[in-house]
Amino acid sequence: MNKKMDIPEKERAIVLQGGGSLGAYEAGAYRALYETLSEKDLKEGRKGRSTFDIVAGTSIGAINAAVLVSYVVENQTYEGAAERLVDFWNYLSKDSMVETNPFFKPW
Repeated sequence: MNKKMDIPEKERAIVLQGGGSLGAYEAGAYRALYETLSEKDLKEGRKGRSTFDIVAGTSIGAINAAVLVSYVVENQTYEGAAERLVDFWNYLSKDSMVETNPFFKPW
């Protein structure tokens, strides 16, 4: 059995770590990474290449990974996944007490 397996020469993986608010940082970092990799793939003539072959995370990173992967499964592309992740974090964000408390308004 000397059958060659269909294993890609190179694979890309993204591993997102846990740490609460680090998840919001990861959303911005993911957006920048996606844009960079998309440009690189376009220049190298690999326009249809999947941005990541493996997506993993722990704690809040796992939640971010789930948002990304669910978007990709739903839309069959990574294009727009960064915006979905940023939208997710905007939805989770809330105004600080200083901004909503009338006592602090004069300052």
